[in-house]
Amino acid sequence: MPTPTHFFRYKEGGDNFVVYPITKKFDVTKDNYSAVYIFADVDFIPLYIGETEELAERINNHEKLRMAKDNGCKFICVLKVSEAKREVIEDELIDVHKPRLNSPKLS
Repeated sequence: MPTPTHFFRYKEGGDNFVVYPITKKFDVTKDNYSAVYIFADVDFIPLYIGETEELAERINNHEKLRMAKDNGCKFICVLKVSEAKREVIEDELIDVHKPRLNSPKLS
């Protein structure tokens, strides 16, 4: 069965993100790679967008995971990307989608 993906657009284009259920536990021995990630609801509306050098460590211990679940998060969408592109893609995604849990008031 093919890996499920979802296309998210941003200012300079867009990418297909790999889709995982919100209950996914990432393996620190094989899933610790540079990535941009999105906590998304059932309609793939981004609730939170972030970037990390080590995906498994970040997601498995994320301070906003409970808040995302409480706001209807059903999926973690992941784009494996070089360190050089991570922050640019994250910033563009946030600017286009304006996810409510990225609000500075919620930090």
